[in-house]
Amino acid sequence: MLKQILAAAAITASCFGAFADGDTMYLIKDNHVVGKYHIDEVDYATFTLPEGVSDNNITLEMDDIKKNEVAYTINTVNPLIAYAHNIISDYDAQLTANEVFKANFDLLPDEDKVIVLKYALGQNAYVGIGSQSFKQKDFKDDGTGSANVVNRFSVIPGTKYYLCAWEVDYLDQTPLENFVYTEFSTLAPAKADIDFNCTFSGTTSQYGAQIDFTGSDDVYYVRTCWGARSQMNIYVQVYGLDFLMGTFGQAWNLSFLQDSGDFIDGVPNSTWALNGSGEYVMFARAYNAAGDYKDIRLDVDVEEEIKTKGPDITVISKSKTDGAVSATFEINPSNVTKATVRLLEENDVDDALNSNMKLSEIATAGDATDITETINKFGEYVFSASGLNNEKWYSILVYALDKSGNSTTVRVNVCPFEDTEWSFYPPVYESAETSTPEVKRIRFRSNPTLGHSL
Repeated sequence: MLKQILAAAAITASCFGAFADGDTMYLIKDNHVVGKYHIDEVDYATFTLPEGVSDNNITLEMDDIKKNEVAYTINTVNPLIAYAHNIISDYDAQLTANEVFKANFDLLPDEDKVIVLKYALGQNAYVGIGSQSFKQKDFKDDGTGSANVVNRFSVIPGTKYYLCAWEVDYLDQTPLENFVYTEFSTLAPAKADIDFNCTFSGTTSQYGAQIDFTGSDDVYYVRTCWGARSQMNIYVQVYGLDFLMGTFGQAWNLSFLQDSGDFIDGVPNSTWALNGSGEYVMFARAYNAAGDYKDIRLDVDVEEEIKTKGPDITVISKSKTDGAVSATFEINPSNVTKATVRLLEENDVDDALNSNMKLSEIATAGDATDITETINKFGEYVFSASGLNNEKWYSILVYALDKSGNSTTVRVNVCPFEDTEWSFYPPVYESAETSTPEVKRIRFRSNPTLGHSL
């Protein structure tokens, strides 16, 4: 038999009337109020959950969905329930799923999807208490920054999102068990005739390629993605431009891109990292205030005169099978003073470059294999690795230093999956006399970390 304390409004008033202040019932734990209800909000109290009754302290409602703006309400069963909340883009969910489970988010079981969304929300959340309504507008200042930092909402048009709320302790914001989410998509944008363009104006050996951005007041903000053309083309072909821009694109004010000195004194803000000579591409997408857009693709060919080269490193053969790769590298001249080879996940190499490490430093650090003796004797080295993930990209880094102190580092990207192509970066040379300074690298992630205190 169900054990209940039946309490209609009148019964509740009579039971608690002697103790209630203004028809309010309080639940107390360790001299703290942990629950507070007006008697009109309660039908009855029970020590056993009846069948068909949801035991959920938080519910979500989407109030309005536009191209670049959303409004939602988070309801709580009492005003003292606190929660972390935000909208998580499908781009971030997919990226996090790959980091945590090495899998596509859509293919995960429900319990693993919750783990992914919890992880993403933990990196990028606001905190509220009690039932509240919220609005987010793409690229609008969310008010959580400082004098020198502006944190902005990200509500990308035509994008799938997950509205998430995670109950937390209302005193110290420790995450609790209750987590809810709902899926929605912002409205699709249209292509617009926006006065916006970008052009390549040259390179500097010290800092990189300068891209000049022009446009009118119609430009609300600009999202950019810059990188090696071969890699970017493959990414767009496999995943699409929207996914590339949503996952790795950076959002900027047009005026910021037209200014200088914010990263390095005297250097234009729109200066982009180069990894030697080669073919690069800038994808730029300008949005107007309505959420519609204009895309620009700018191909950039960088030819750089190298005064002093290190040893030549050549891939003379390569192969790959299920979970395994192999490549033979020839180094000429072979009388090097140092040579190494190292295998890393592609993302780990990019992260190290973003931390201002040189490619040569990455190639020779950690678990790098010293192949100096083999190169001195045979002039070539056969590298092989097995047990690799067919869904991941890896970087093979080969380093060689000659007797004059000049070095060469080569980066080759490979995925064991049979339908993918090998990707070769231009060699990176460092001279014993004047090493080329490293270009400031920028980490390509979608959203800033956000947070409110209670």
